[in-house]
Amino acid sequence: MKIIKTVNKFLLLFIKSFPIFWKSSKLYTTILLITVPLQGILPALSLWLAKGMIDELSTGVFTNLMIFFLFWLIASFLSSIISPIEMTFQGLLTDKLIYNINRQLMEKSSKLTDLYYFEDSKFYDDIQVIEQEAAWRPVNLMVFATSVIRNGISGISMLFLLTGFHPLISLIILISILPQAFVSYRLQREAFETMVDRSPDSRKLRYYSSVMLSKEHAKEVRLFKLSSFFINKYDQVYNKIHQDIKNVRYKQAIYSILLVLLGLIGIGFSFWWVIEQAINGIFTPGDILVFSSSILLARQSLSSMIEESSLLYDTLLYMEKFFNFLSLKPIVNSGTKEMNLNDSDYEITFDDV
Repeated sequence: MKIIKTVNKFLLLFIKSFPIFWKSSKLYTTILLITVPLQGILPALSLWLAKGMIDELSTGVFTNLMIFFLFWLIASFLSSIISPIEMTFQGLLTDKLIYNINRQLMEKSSKLTDLYYFEDSKFYDDIQVIEQEAAWRPVNLMVFATSVIRNGISGISMLFLLTGFHPLISLIILISILPQAFVSYRLQREAFETMVDRSPDSRKLRYYSSVMLSKEHAKEVRLFKLSSFFINKYDQVYNKIHQDIKNVRYKQAIYSILLVLLGLIGIGFSFWWVIEQAINGIFTPGDILVFSSSILLARQSLSSMIEESSLLYDTLLYMEKFFNFLSLKPIVNSGTKEMNLNDSDYEITFDDV
């Protein structure tokens, strides 16, 4: 039940974030919506065309050899030119995205006309995370979103090719991937929550650093010999934060290695079964090429999709804080009513001044 809630939250945050892409640039978003899926499906198409050529050559029947070759050439050409096109427009859209997010933050801050939130320490912890990471979180949102879509389409297309051998092969790969997905999302959320929980300590780090590096405090630091004091404080807080993050990263590495080994066992059994079928003359040399390539590419694409979707989830948790900030309402509303006072209504006097 908790996993389903996490997945639903992930999808809702992603859907809620998508209009930011569209608002930043309709043209760039449209180009990426075309190039990213195409880039994901071209590897499977190239494999299928290569299989056709090898089967034609192995049987000595060259009826469709030229057609397979021409389409394979076109697919290879598209694969070569789409990558730089995607990178170009991804970079352009990222610039627009950073501008748009920062602009929304500034506009929202200007609408908080009272000082209620600015006197709340928790608000400052959240706003520090939002402000500090606004320069690179949108970049991650763009990079990981496009990568998840591309690898997802590529992985699904490879599974479709593998289903032609036996449906259980695709099922084995999916089963071996799912535990990795659950563990990745859980650890990524744990890492993000650790970072958020340490926001007060992060503010301390910024303060200690600013005291040592700013000219406003340079005289006092040297006059009262405070350098060692602030450097030691900085070391203590950093070690405290780093230890928590390090434990999360170690757990992530150990679980990932174990789950990869589990998946390789399933792939090994599947590959041996295909080899036996080829020995018995059921599968062609082209089938061996497709299977050996697609099973590795499917595993690689789906693993990359899970790894990057967990990083995307981390970014979407940041976007959740961003949306929460945009939804804040002023506690005290500024009045717009004007008062007309006659000269005789009030007077100001100074006694014993």
